Amino acid sequence: MKVLEMIFSPTEGTKKAAQAIVKGLGKEAQFVDLTDVSADFEAVEISEEDICVIAVPSYSGRVPKTAAERLLQIKGNQAKAVLVVVYGNREFDDTLVELQDLAVEAGFMPVAAISAIAEHSIVRKFAAGRPDAEDCKELEQFGIKILDAIEAADLDADQQEKLEHEFEKEIHLLTAEPRLKSVAKDFVEHYSDLWTSGKAMFVCLNKVTCVRMYNMVQDN
Repeated sequence: MKVLEMIFSPTEGTKKAAQAIVKGLGKEAQFVDLTDVSADFEAVEISEEDICVIAVPSYSGRVPKTAAERLLQIKGNQAKAVLVVVYGNREFDDTLVELQDLAVEAGFMPVAAISAIAEHSIVRKFAAGRPDAEDCKELEQFGIKILDAIEAADLDADQQEKLEHEFEKEIHLLTAEPRLKSVAKDFVEHYSDLWTSGKAMFVCLNKVTCVRMYNMVQDN
């Protein structure tokens, strides 16, 4: 088994976040640069036993078109995929869903997904300096837990269901107070400084988290 990191990162923020996750996987990774216009993506060799970290930034809530086109040139061969979406100004909307669809179409088997914050590529004051040391430490821990879940599950035809069961145990990480406070702060900054009209909807994974997020948004 080998680890591959497939990254579309024109300004390096996505790369920094993805490499923190790769560090948690504990193996030296083969780098596939999806920003490289000269790369032969069809020549990338992947086996079913491999783990591929596929990372892209969210552009207006979507996977960048160029990243999508290049990812689809790679044959996933049912390798396990860890999907990473990075955003620095607004929510990532459907980017993870779209990235999952693309990964499946390319022949990968998504087993985990992560959204991470990085400094905005144009307006640098948004998420300035992110991912920082604390972010990278948390992302590395996600990598460790992902590897543990993969190794603990006796991967067979039911591997997707087993991995989902393992990650159900990680809800306390997803709803950790520092993470929610960071999301609330970014949410308020965006809709206070850039949003000029219309309404916004905040969707949470359960009712308790929804109430907590409401209170944190009010505090900002």
